[in-house]
Amino acid sequence: MRISTYGFSKKEHLILQEWLRNYWQINCKITPTKGRGFYLTFSAKDRDLFFNLIRKHVIPSMQYKVLPKIELKTCMICNRLFLPKRAWQKTCGRHRCKLMLAKLNRGWKPKAPRPCAVCGTVFVPIQEKEKGCSPACKRAYRLQQKRIRRMRNKKPLLLKVCIQCGVTFTPTHGNQKACSQECRDRLIQQSRHRYQTKIAHRPSMSTI
Repeated sequence: MRISTYGFSKKEHLILQEWLRNYWQINCKITPTKGRGFYLTFSAKDRDLFFNLIRKHVIPSMQYKVLPKIELKTCMICNRLFLPKRAWQKTCGRHRCKLMLAKLNRGWKPKAPRPCAVCGTVFVPIQEKEKGCSPACKRAYRLQQKRIRRMRNKKPLLLKVCIQCGVTFTPTHGNQKACSQECRDRLIQQSRHRYQTKIAHRPSMSTI
């Protein structure tokens, strides 16, 4: 809901906002406009509190502006209870429910319910190839299928000979040179020793 308080300054809006919040527990937001000043906006819950506060003080000819209390509605897509922001709102506001309602309005026929491939929750898919019930499940399903394709297309690695101990082993990746962590640590120590020896025999700048 919006209250046209364009005649008040920003400072007066702040005073009015603080007064409503401290004395009546009604929260509102100050919204700026281009060239007209500011106005107050209320959520559905705070709108009902504000109307209950002023209802008995409104003259009969202006009672049409005092809207009735907003009741909880059931989303026509997911059957969840929600507090509508507008009287004509039919869905709970989630992106999936909005998309489903738009498709129904265009003559789309719903698919048969199916279990989610990730969490097992039964849902109504929007597309025939849809496997997940939510964006998180869809992302997990894509990663799972990508991992399966990678394992299916992975080429088998050939046997290698450890350059430290000479044992034949099956590598886990193509760059592996040592058969175990122990041999890997020995290779690292030898590499460090060669580097330190190279540094020690390097001529210093003072002798050049």
